[in-house]
Amino acid sequence: MKILVIGANGQVGSEVILQFRSSGHAVIALTRKDLDCVHLDEVDLVFSSIQPELVINAAAYTAVDKAEDEISLAHTINAEFVQQLAVYCAQKKIPLVHLSTDYVFDGTKEGAYNETDITCPQGVYAQSKLAGEHAITSQLKEHIILRVSWVFGIYGNNFVKTILKLASSRNELRVVADQWGKPTAARDIARVLLAIVTKIDSSSFKDWGIYHYAGAGVTNWYEFSRVFIDLAQKKGMILPLTQLSPIKTEEYLTKAARPKNSVLDTTKIEQILDIRCQSWKDYLPEVVDNFIKQSTHLAANT
Repeated sequence: MKILVIGANGQVGSEVILQFRSSGHAVIALTRKDLDCVHLDEVDLVFSSIQPELVINAAAYTAVDKAEDEISLAHTINAEFVQQLAVYCAQKKIPLVHLSTDYVFDGTKEGAYNETDITCPQGVYAQSKLAGEHAITSQLKEHIILRVSWVFGIYGNNFVKTILKLASSRNELRVVADQWGKPTAARDIARVLLAIVTKIDSSSFKDWGIYHYAGAGVTNWYEFSRVFIDLAQKKGMILPLTQLSPIKTEEYLTKAARPKNSVLDTTKIEQILDIRCQSWKDYLPEVVDNFIKQSTHLAANT
């Protein structure tokens, strides 16, 4: 099966390329240089030249706060581009695997969100991602939409890297402690996508639709920070940080609202696709190790 991966140099896309190729899949990797998601007229031309048998869309506009000022750009990449993908895949009868987000929910529910819960996106980014979901479900039957939460990894920008950078230069950090969710490693998401595509490659696959996946273990941003900062220090990272303080959402104002509850219920993917959730803690060591290595390299060259 010839698999096309869009957003191949992103946080998740980079891991997808590595895992799929090491598993022997024929993968075509498209980065922004190969296909800019804002150039909607390029989709048919690029796809016609490649003629994929399955598409994985790992590309997205993910600047949650910046999206409030770049409404058109966020919707172009997260909704209009996805609409083009869905139309092309429907015409060619090609399965589409698409990554979405926990932000499609408003975070007011008590308990974990399942796939049938009512969506209520609170900001431009969240609204654009939900519009992308609707574009797929209205055009294409053969789709998998995988909602994930609190993504971190070796590649790209993410919360773990941001906090470690701040901890490297500050004595005190204040981190929100009343937003709850499940951190999910990009490498773990790639593992799940590989399992899904392997199942799709079976001619008998019929379990299309929306699924939730997240790392095992509920936490908040403050407790999450404590875990990987402690890990970094145990690995020998010298940090000037002496105080890590929990704060409420109201004490850390952002342009876009964040859901206070981002916990995703993963029962469906476990029962229907037989995919088990792995602890996000299992993936932290390699991310922290990589950060320390990169920091040491930068320090040596400055």
